[in-house]
Amino acid sequence: MFTWDGAGNQPPMITIAQRLTKQGHKVSVAGYDSQRSRFEKRGIRFIRMEHTHAMVVASSSTGLDRMIDTAWCCTAQLKDVATLVEREQPDRIIVDCMMYGALAAVEKSAEMTKISYILVHTIPGGISPPGGQLESWAMSSANEMRIAEGLEPVKELWDTWKWAEGRSVGRALVTSVPELDPLAPRLSHSLYRWIGPQVEDTPPSGWINPWAQDDQRPFILVSFSTDPFFDGISRMQRTLTALADQTKYRVLVTTTVTSMEKIDAPNNAIIVEQIPHSEILSLGVDVVVTHAGHGTVSIALRYGVPLVCLPFGADQPVIAQHVEQIGAGIALNGDEATSEQIRDAVERCVRDSSFKIQAKKMSSTIVHVLTEGFCIE
Repeated sequence: MFTWDGAGNQPPMITIAQRLTKQGHKVSVAGYDSQRSRFEKRGIRFIRMEHTHAMVVASSSTGLDRMIDTAWCCTAQLKDVATLVEREQPDRIIVDCMMYGALAAVEKSAEMTKISYILVHTIPGGISPPGGQLESWAMSSANEMRIAEGLEPVKELWDTWKWAEGRSVGRALVTSVPELDPLAPRLSHSLYRWIGPQVEDTPPSGWINPWAQDDQRPFILVSFSTDPFFDGISRMQRTLTALADQTKYRVLVTTTVTSMEKIDAPNNAIIVEQIPHSEILSLGVDVVVTHAGHGTVSIALRYGVPLVCLPFGADQPVIAQHVEQIGAGIALNGDEATSEQIRDAVERCVRDSSFKIQAKKMSSTIVHVLTEGFCIE
């Protein structure tokens, strides 16, 4: 399994590694040095991609350029995939959908394409829709790399997955449900297999709910991105200001990567380190206020909880708008929404039962897909 050091892409990779291990497979994950402890803590064998590591160390680029050069369109991944496949002799290969270097290595090899799968860790129509943000960032670099490797340039980033189309089973494993993707009708049934949101197995955090069982105030979970690329301080502050009335709300904040030092938190807000959302949501959360990353949205809907979405970029704006479209929450402008607008959106989700009803419908859909399970043929 090949992965990169992003945010929402790693939990699904960990979960699938856990599921495959339980099914009796021997699993190894190849990735970046910064990922090692996260995987090894979960008992997953981890291999550093050495050529890629050398490129990361040598790179002087920063920001988005660094992400493109050393993760998404990293030419060193081609050497690492070829080297590791030759050394490890795997029966099956799974590659993250945004590792265009690793995907090119698979596409170049007829033997590898026979045994390879693509992990789409969010909705395809969110992460790389035709004409979308990711294409504007990465398309030219991806095609430069493909041409240098003797592959045809692609017109859409989705085309980097087409080598897997028409196989006996859907080789693109989508960790979602089609009802969350506005572009699902465009997607090939012979390529995509929807396996539902994947939530990793973690030991109990030990967190204890501090509020009394008879506390009737709406319970609001506030959680923004785990990706350091996005700065959640402004969203966090505006949200906590919106929910500062301690007579009306109970607020639990998971800090993720957002520094709380510069944030004025009200007395009705409890701040905790990142803990599994399933532990919190099972206690009866009324609304989740979030950046609308796929992982947070899908676990909230898994528990039938409506959302107020303040997206940054990537797949988040598409997911946020679709959540609103299906009636399971409200999408706001993440950069510009005022505290008053956030408060009004939370109040609507609390008072208007239609949001809860639609979230519950999505819960039934997600549970049905997860109950079916999946295996690697």
